[in-house]
Amino acid sequence: DLEAVQSVLIQIMPAPSRTAPDYYPITLANLVYGAGFSTRLNLNLREDKGYAYGAYSEMDNFASGGSWFAFSNVQTDKTKESIVEFYKEQKGISGGKPITEKEFAANQLNKIRGYAQQFESFARVSRLVAALWVARLPMTALQKESDQFAALKLANVNAAAAKYADPANSSLLVVGDLAKIEAGIRELK
Repeated sequence: DLEAVQSVLIQIMPAPSRTAPDYYPITLANLVYGAGFSTRLNLNLREDKGYAYGAYSEMDNFASGGSWFAFSNVQTDKTKESIVEFYKEQKGISGGKPITEKEFAANQLNKIRGYAQQFESFARVSRLVAALWVARLPMTALQKESDQFAALKLANVNAAAAKYADPANSSLLVVGDLAKIEAGIRELK
């Protein structure tokens, strides 16, 4: 888009299927990485650097695989710097700066305590049912969710993050004003 005041960054990483043993560990890692306001990506790009109004991540987990996306709209003149920060956070979550005990415990507790909120509206319940249907899981899978998150260990969460957030297995899509961002991106190779 000519004269775009923002660039769109979308980082694409693999994710496990909904039935994979590391589904719950990677879900918790995603909570630390970008699935909320007080996450590494958002605190970095929004709160610390001021490059974006927000930076987030989410996963789609299906019956045979999945995708993990991190995304943000960033200031055009901070596109290069934002790309550097995206990769910094990805390298961190994949092992350079493993999830701490404090991050793990807080997000594990929030996930367990927030379980009932999933059922607050018909829209949320329908999304839960649809996700189970797509993954070919029975409705009883919802009953096991809190126990699965309670049983997680920090080592398993860090291992899943290292496996799926590996920069060598990811792609970054950048959409913006080419005339303004190309030189900076080329400098990053």
